[in-house]
Amino acid sequence: MAKPFLQEAGNGMHIHQSLERDGVNAFSLADEDSIIGNSLMRKYLTGLLKHHMELQLVMTPTVSGYKRLQDYSFSPTQVTWGLDHRLVGVRSITGAGAANRLESRWAAADANPYLVLAGCLAAGLEGLENDYVLMDQVIGDPHADERWQRLPTDLAGAIDNFDSDFTRSTYGDVFVDNFIFMQRREAAEFAEHGQGPLDRVSEWEIKRYRGVI
Repeated sequence: MAKPFLQEAGNGMHIHQSLERDGVNAFSLADEDSIIGNSLMRKYLTGLLKHHMELQLVMTPTVSGYKRLQDYSFSPTQVTWGLDHRLVGVRSITGAGAANRLESRWAAADANPYLVLAGCLAAGLEGLENDYVLMDQVIGDPHADERWQRLPTDLAGAIDNFDSDFTRSTYGDVFVDNFIFMQRREAAEFAEHGQGPLDRVSEWEIKRYRGVI
């Protein structure tokens, strides 16, 4: 369950990602890139950032997950990145040599890891194949900066973003159509049976999620 206790930090699924070339971590090879120090890492990162809003539904598929997304809770609430920064959506770890990597911090613990991984890989691959411009990194407090795009605050907002050419090419039309249908039902169930203040975890959420995910 992504947020069983409102007063505590939520449960996330942080996905650490790197690429291998000839048995070596390709993100560890310094090159002429002036932003991160590795052009492959930068390009992969641009894909993660470009497509996150479309992937939010698979990364946060439950009502509980949206209560996890609170400012200053180490759960990212914006589309952001930073160098070894723990309040952003993607943390770039560049000083670890062979362990250099990107850490996607958006997903909730109750997400399907296979769907999350598939989305990250597809987004990163598209970044490698295109010349997207990398947004500015976060330095300091991201929550006080209105430049950064905020994530949806509920299932309804995430559903609206999920139906896209990118998600359909990644997951297929059948999955996208059925997942949207299921998530709309989930939102409707919560509205009918579990709706309540956002400052508490409802009994409906506990009964529906705690024993299963």
